[in-house]
Amino acid sequence: MPAEVSIDLTDDVEALIVPHREAMLKAYQGLFTTPFPDDDTLRGEWRTVLATRDARAYLARLAGRPAGTVSTFVDAGGNGWIQKLYVHPDAQHRGVGRALHDRMLDDLRERGCHEANLWVLAANSSAIRHYRRWGWQRLDSPPYAPHGLPEWRFVLPLG
Repeated sequence: MPAEVSIDLTDDVEALIVPHREAMLKAYQGLFTTPFPDDDTLRGEWRTVLATRDARAYLARLAGRPAGTVSTFVDAGGNGWIQKLYVHPDAQHRGVGRALHDRMLDDLRERGCHEANLWVLAANSSAIRHYRRWGWQRLDSPPYAPHGLPEWRFVLPLG
């Protein structure tokens, strides 16, 4: 992890929405026909995440400013999941995403998970390139489309 990056467990919804919003605006521009969620909607999403059984939220800071987010949870079958891995555009290409990713994997291993799972927008080629480079494999399963665009499921063994 780059020395200037710190990652901590948090329930600070106000800090979590900053990199989430800015990363979404950049990564998803032109993909959705509906408006981007406003800050109240993002607050609600993070509160829902934090209320999920066994969920944890991490905030990366770069030079003290919110730079990235990720959350983890363990499902009833003991499978680890990640969601909301976002890196503020001003912090991209500085090791923040990889540091969050690796912290999240450590979190799931510490909780006894043997694999990590995630969903990623099929149109988010940048994220997919990163996940594949980091060893994730796309499952050959039907896409999920909760927001109208297909998402693909990826898995990473944690052995």
